[in-house]
Amino acid sequence: VLPFRVQRQMYKVGSEGFPAEEISWQLNHKLISELTQARKFRILDREYIAEFEAEKALLKSGEVPMEETLRLGQRLGSDFMIVGVITDYKINERKKETLGVVKTKRSASTVFEYRVIEVAPQEIRWSGSVDMDLGHRALKKLTPSDDLIQVQNAFLAENAAVVATEVLEVIFPIKVLSIEGNQVTLNQGGIRVKKGQLFNVFTVGKKVVDPDTGRKIRTDGPRVGTVEVVSVLPKYSVAKLVDGN
Repeated sequence: VLPFRVQRQMYKVGSEGFPAEEISWQLNHKLISELTQARKFRILDREYIAEFEAEKALLKSGEVPMEETLRLGQRLGSDFMIVGVITDYKINERKKETLGVVKTKRSASTVFEYRVIEVAPQEIRWSGSVDMDLGHRALKKLTPSDDLIQVQNAFLAENAAVVATEVLEVIFPIKVLSIEGNQVTLNQGGIRVKKGQLFNVFTVGKKVVDPDTGRKIRTDGPRVGTVEVVSVLPKYSVAKLVDGN
């Protein structure tokens, strides 16, 4: 997951400018967290290269056992890359006085595009865009804090969650692990699934061939019910049936 490109040096955050590269760095880390906790990918580090090179030099130095040098061959190449560009980002503030008490009202918006590229053939496997505009009430739902840094942190996390969900829906949609009575266990948890979230459940469906590309596409079968998430664990989540059979 590479840091997204930016189209300006500073973005407006509150009453001041905020370095655009820092926004990109924060979004990058939020996206890495989302994809890592989905437990469907091995995410490769490409940020701490200096630390990696120092460790590699130590392994080559002859000061460690010979078998430890085998680790030099364990660095993996990536199958997919996520890249993107941030075209707009801002957090606006306005002061509102009520009965002598001054309160800060905020709104936040961002626009960016991203691509999932398969490295070997350099083929774009998926692309999307995020255009998010949240008012004060919506931001309060993300975090009750009035601290600007906390608001920005929660807003960027929400943006990253949108990207991770879209990517995972294409490659690894959530599946039913087991059913016991009205309790349904789903094969994803972590920060991707939220308590109280509703999911429609479909039968497996069938594979059909796209006549234009020749690729196989799996279609959904009939909807059989709706479940509500009641418990979220790192590797899976538990839901209850609220509609259907």
